[in-house]
Amino acid sequence: TSWLIRDHFFIGVTPGNFTIRFPYYLTGPEAEQYGWLEAPEEKVLEHAHSEYLEIWSDLGVIGLILWLATLIGFFRFLWWGLRSFEQPFSRWLILGIAVGVLGALFQNLISVSLRWVASAWIFWTFIGAGTGWVVGKFATQNGRSKPLPFWIVPMTFLLAMILFLPNTKRWAADWHFVRGRDLLQHGSPKAEEELQRTIELNPRFPQSYYLLAGHYYTNSRFEDAIENYKKVQQLRGNVVVLTENLATSYFKLSTTLEQEADREEALLTAIELYEGSLERHPTFPRLYDYLSRAYHRIGLERLSVEHRRKAIELYEKWFQWEFKYGRARYALDLAKNYYLEGDYESAFWQVRNAKRWGENPDSLEVMKRALFNADPSLSAKWDREEVKAIESANTTTPNE
Repeated sequence: TSWLIRDHFFIGVTPGNFTIRFPYYLTGPEAEQYGWLEAPEEKVLEHAHSEYLEIWSDLGVIGLILWLATLIGFFRFLWWGLRSFEQPFSRWLILGIAVGVLGALFQNLISVSLRWVASAWIFWTFIGAGTGWVVGKFATQNGRSKPLPFWIVPMTFLLAMILFLPNTKRWAADWHFVRGRDLLQHGSPKAEEELQRTIELNPRFPQSYYLLAGHYYTNSRFEDAIENYKKVQQLRGNVVVLTENLATSYFKLSTTLEQEADREEALLTAIELYEGSLERHPTFPRLYDYLSRAYHRIGLERLSVEHRRKAIELYEKWFQWEFKYGRARYALDLAKNYYLEGDYESAFWQVRNAKRWGENPDSLEVMKRALFNADPSLSAKWDREEVKAIESANTTTPNE
């Protein structure tokens, strides 16, 4: 984020474009920190780690100064009211509003919740209430005994409705998206329906397309997955993990096609997308891994071996760090690469790691059978390791 601000210091990248520009700064060590996280929304809808930094990114230092000046003016206004009013109720009310607004501002030092409807409307309601109360009490204390006309209240609500009416579909889409995402996490078949409804209400909702694409991919509907990934690409640009997932969808699609020409076309498309991702994220082992598989299927063995060995090197480097997410899946992928290299011993221990780190036992069976067929002695070794693991679990105390 600091690099993006450095390059667009005064006027920023314009509102909403942080998510487009940010991924281009994910290179080298920074890519290693951010790029492993594969949660869809984080990679599709990027934000800074602070509301103030994102305002600086979007609007530049000029916009940030105007924003801070507005806040300072608001608090000066409240301070004036706090010192001027005599009634305890008015002073406590102003103090409560000030504390609420300050709490939101401090929380957004490490968040961007002022961008979300659910929390933003409370923030701006507090600011409006504080300003309105001070203005109203000031008018009363200065001899204006006649209250403001009652019709101002309904007219204010009517104006607010007119202003916000165009966004009602978007808010409804937000609601359906949250429901669809929760249903998807619980494996409900109704998740697809909710996400489709989100898109009907707001066709420019990239997160829904992304989650739908992942849902279709999981259910081997690769053509549908590709269609939705492409839609996200149109809306958000070539986010690194998006390009990788699109490439993997083409790779998986090639395994389902009957015509040789169609399979080759899908594989070539996957290779092109993987290569493009590598230019932006050259330390991601899974890119080399899948490129190796694609080259193997298309008959380019030299390139397949070259990329497989690079994948092994990067997987091993990744395991030296203290990352926990994805370890089981990456261990299994590394085992497959060692197996193809003929290093059955290393493959064996990576399968053991995958089991220890919680990989689905069913996912391990194919790899285990392949290893035991290649080296029958590994079957007995596996049994011995299982006994050791059970004994270790039985002798380990809760504190340990």
